[in-house]
Amino acid sequence: MGFGTWQPSSQVAPGSPTDPRLVRLLQAAESLLDETQLSWLSAVAASDQAAWQSLFGAIHDPSALKSEINAFRYRPTKVTVRIERDDPAAVLREASAALVTGATASFSFREEPTEGLAAALRGLGYCVSVTPDKQFDATAQGRVRHLGERDLLAEAGGSIDLNVYGGPSLPTGRLALLPYVHEQAVSVTNHRFGHPTPMTDDLRF
Repeated sequence: MGFGTWQPSSQVAPGSPTDPRLVRLLQAAESLLDETQLSWLSAVAASDQAAWQSLFGAIHDPSALKSEINAFRYRPTKVTVRIERDDPAAVLREASAALVTGATASFSFREEPTEGLAAALRGLGYCVSVTPDKQFDATAQGRVRHLGERDLLAEAGGSIDLNVYGGPSLPTGRLALLPYVHEQAVSVTNHRFGHPTPMTDDLRF
């Protein structure tokens, strides 16, 4: 994502998630969003769940070698969601991505959010704070999912300790979950001096 930007598609397939965490999110959103926004959030949450089950939450070994194990996997990571515009649907969309991945997320607002939105996020287990731009820029580090129009990385001084995932909220889980996970590749030699070995039979990734 650092070499370009993504733009949301105009449509997302209708759907409803079954993951209890995402069901709780939708219940919390009922008093915050209109019917159209709520249907959109339900659809993107279902997309998140599908992406987690088929891709991010699964172990993949495309090489399928008998002499090696090359497991490709994703692990949840720590993320700060920085919100600099008034868009509750976008904020809850990011909460969906954080929930389904199990990422340790906190939500930092430029301006005070509504009581309902703050309560919904806290009810889902997230820390909510209000921090002016100058103060946030001076202390920002790690991964930041940025919902705003400015160039956050440039205004933070281009720190190598800061990794900014900017752009609008994306409806497709395959893309929206990327800021909330680390990619990992685990390689294991599956033989002893060229002979098959049972040592890895019970290995779990």
